[in-house]
Amino acid sequence: MKLRKSRLILDGHNLVFFSAHNRSAFSWKDAAALCLNRVSLAIAALRPSRVAICWDSGREPWRRALIPEYKESRKTRQKQSGGDALYRKWVRDAATFLETYVWRLGIDSYKCLAGPGEADDIMYVLSREEAGSYSSSIIVTSDTDLYQAVTPRFDGDDPDHGVYVISPRDIRQSVDQVLAGMIDGKAVYEKVGVWPGQYVWYKAMVGDTADDIAGVEGIGQKTAKELLATYGGMKGVLANIAKVPKSHKRAQHLATQHGLNLVKRNFRMISLFPPTTDPTCVPGNLQGGIRGEEDLGRALDVLDKEGVRLPVCSKDEWLEPFRELAERRCKDGIQ
Repeated sequence: MKLRKSRLILDGHNLVFFSAHNRSAFSWKDAAALCLNRVSLAIAALRPSRVAICWDSGREPWRRALIPEYKESRKTRQKQSGGDALYRKWVRDAATFLETYVWRLGIDSYKCLAGPGEADDIMYVLSREEAGSYSSSIIVTSDTDLYQAVTPRFDGDDPDHGVYVISPRDIRQSVDQVLAGMIDGKAVYEKVGVWPGQYVWYKAMVGDTADDIAGVEGIGQKTAKELLATYGGMKGVLANIAKVPKSHKRAQHLATQHGLNLVKRNFRMISLFPPTTDPTCVPGNLQGGIRGEEDLGRALDVLDKEGVRLPVCSKDEWLEPFRELAERRCKDGIQ
C-alpha cells in the first residue's frame, strides 16, 4: 500500500454527523471539537501531503431534478423524531464554523459555490484531480457511494494511483488499526460482491432505499451480482438478456423500455462525476495553507474564543500532526 505523498479527502458533514452522535457531545462546540480531533488522528496516522475537506452546497441537490423524492424519506423521519431537532442544529452550527476555520490548520475547504453539488461529487473529482502528483488518495467517509472511486476498479487492475475509502469510525489512535480499516477494490468486492468499476451499474439495477432511488422490478442484490459476474458489465448484461437462465427470468424487466430508462436514470443519479459539479474553495480558504507556528497559535486562539474545547490532554500534541502536515506540504512543493 503506497501512502507516500498521499492526499487525504474528508467528508465534512459526514464527519460532523458522526461526531455529533458521540455520547460526549452535548453541543455544536463539542461536535466541532470531536470532529477536529478525528481529523488530527487521521493526519497523524496517514501522514498525507495535502488535506481537503468537502461540504454540501446547502442548495437543493441537483439529483432532485431527476427524482423529486430523492432523500425525501430522510426529511420525514427527521420530522417524526422531534428529539433530533436540536441535534440537527448542532450539525449545522458545527459545519458552519468548521467550513471557514480549517484553513487555519493548513486544510483546503471545498464547496460548490456555483452549483448545487454535493460533497461526494467533489470528493470523487478531487480523488482523480492531479492523480499523477500523489501516489494515493484516501477518502474518509461512511458513504458507500464512494466505493465507485476506489481502485483497483476491476479484477486484475494494477493502478498507479491508489484510491481508498475509510470510515470515520476506523480513525483511531493506533496507526495499524487505521491502515487495517482502509478499503481498496478487493475489499469492496468482498463487502458488496462487485468490483468498484461495476458498483454504479449494480446500484442502478437494485436501487438505493436510503436515498429513495427505486430499482428495477424483480432485480435484487443476488440477481444483480450474478448478472454482472456472468456478463462483466451492463453492456454485456443487456446484450445477452435473452440468454439469461430461467432462474433469472425477472431480469427480463431490464429489456423493457421502462427498465432501460430506469437503469439509465439511476446510473446518472448514482454516478459521482456530473458536469454540474464545480469544486471551488470556500471564501476565506488560503490555498497556501498555514504559514508556520504563529498561525497554529492563532488557530488555538480562535477555538478558545469560540469556546470549542478539544477532548485532549495536550493541545501541543493535538497540533503536532498539523505542524508535520505544513512541513510535508513545503517539502513536496505543494502551495
